[in-house]
Amino acid sequence: MSLRFHRALAAALLVAGLAACGGGGDESAGAAVFDNNCVQCHGAGGRASLGPELMTVLARYGWTGADDGTLEVALAEVRTVVLEGLRASGRAPMPAFEGRLSEAELDALMDHLVAIQTTAG
Repeated sequence: MSLRFHRALAAALLVAGLAACGGGGDESAGAAVFDNNCVQCHGAGGRASLGPELMTVLARYGWTGADDGTLEVALAEVRTVVLEGLRASGRAPMPAFEGRLSEAELDALMDHLVAIQTTAG
């Protein structure tokens, strides 16, 4: 199996564990990580700028808005994009943040992304 698969699986298990124990922590820490690393491209509150809006990013990665396991899968996919970056035709590239953010910062960022979703959850 590929390294990407293993990373996504590990992230999904981590997120599932965090969800089971009530979340990863202080969402305000995630807002600080977002402000320091993401707001330049994704705009205040994730409302879009150079990069796409993030208020529905988890739905784009498969979250149904229900508590049915799709949130963990979507978070694992988004976490992989944050770590590895993304290149899409006709769009500015998303830089990779692997080695630039700690695990605690990544966890806090994922908490923040959940908090700003407009999809009911």
